[in-house]
Amino acid sequence: MGNCVSAIREELETHIGDLCTGQAEQEERLDKQQKNVTSIVEQQVRNLREEFEAQLAAVEARSRRAGGRGPGASTTTVKPPKFDGATSWAVFHRQFEAAAV
Repeated sequence: MGNCVSAIREELETHIGDLCTGQAEQEERLDKQQKNVTSIVEQQVRNLREEFEAQLAAVEARSRRAGGRGPGASTTTVKPPKFDGATSWAVFHRQFEAAAV
């Protein structure tokens, strides 16, 4: 009976050792994959940053060529409407405020 127990114990220790080795290999494999994914993400972030900076530089250059008014700035002015009583006071007031800005 003692021989049987020690044989089972040895077999269990062998399996536990195999499991520990397998776990270490899995952790190492996952660590490599994580580093690989991190590297890819960092490269994509660098690429996006470069694209963003290039687009920003282009917008700034267009702004300078437009006289520094900023992108999409308009020099036209809107004349406030005159109240003629045909529209409600609330509508006229909103139109007036929009034109005044």
